Amino acid sequence: YGPETNLRGTTAIDQFVKNQTEEGVRIAQEALADRAAAKMETGFARLEGVNFVRHYLLKDGSLIGEGVGAVKQDVVGHAYAPDNLLQVVKFTREGSKDVVLVNWQGHLMADGAGYNSANACSPGIMRQELETTGNCLPIFILGGSGNMNNFSLINGENQFESYIEHGKFLAKQVMNGVRLPVKRIASAKET
Repeated sequence: YGPETNLRGTTAIDQFVKNQTEEGVRIAQEALADRAAAKMETGFARLEGVNFVRHYLLKDGSLIGEGVGAVKQDVVGHAYAPDNLLQVVKFTREGSKDVVLVNWQGHLMADGAGYNSANACSPGIMRQELETTGNCLPIFILGGSGNMNNFSLINGENQFESYIEHGKFLAKQVMNGVRLPVKRIASAKET
């Protein structure tokens, strides 16, 4: 979740701020050294039954978030529909690896095992898959909604056993041209 960076003067926070600054500079330098003419394309798909809202509606009309297991028999359904839109921007570069920007809403810490370690969860697995299987550079992956998980606490709705399965599934959808109708925008030479 990151520290309160306005509370300077402690070793961990100062080191965090220093690392963030150094990483920002390194990333900018690498990006400038790796420029290439590119064609930009966009695509999107709705992935039903992949994200689940972590807030639940109870029989009495009230809502509950965490701890739903204790009152599961009183759960009517999810409080609202999740954002299940997967959006992709792809830069096909001449003589260099493609760059992919993925926008998917979800909770970054969607597996209990991750609570005890630094863990990028399913977006981290998706990034690894895109780098190895897709042979591309995923430069930015959004996954910041704390109200959506890759599993539901309502019986029968779990599609994924782990965040690893979830991340690999998302990566496959990003790489799958059939599921992602791509709209051609313009090549670098045309703009």
